[in-house]
Amino acid sequence: MGLRRHVLNIGTLIGIIIFIAITIHFPICLWAKTDVFYIHFLRSNDVVSKLSFAIAILLLVIGGIIGAIAHQAFNRAHTEYNKIKYIEKSGVYKLVRHPFYLSMILIFITFVLLFKSYILLAACIAI
Repeated sequence: MGLRRHVLNIGTLIGIIIFIAITIHFPICLWAKTDVFYIHFLRSNDVVSKLSFAIAILLLVIGGIIGAIAHQAFNRAHTEYNKIKYIEKSGVYKLVRHPFYLSMILIFITFVLLFKSYILLAACIAI
């Protein structure tokens, strides 16, 4: 048996970027004595703060639902040995070609809105 090459796919890369951004966000924002890393507009008043929180929860729910539906459709299209039975073209795949990535991006935007951080926003834009 030879060594297997590990292929880094885009989903793994997005997950790594999200993990690194959140890992960097917390120490910098906790140890820094300044609010320079926070998006001040989202913290400007109570209405904007509550609205951003509500939008974040909505995006989290939508992202989770899209991810769950995509996962079920993906499992139906594949056998247990990872062989493709057919290419899924209905349901959520009819609307979006890569619903898993859409799900991850919506959930990551949720983190930006909840933590109100420029660091997470920069990572979200990088994705």
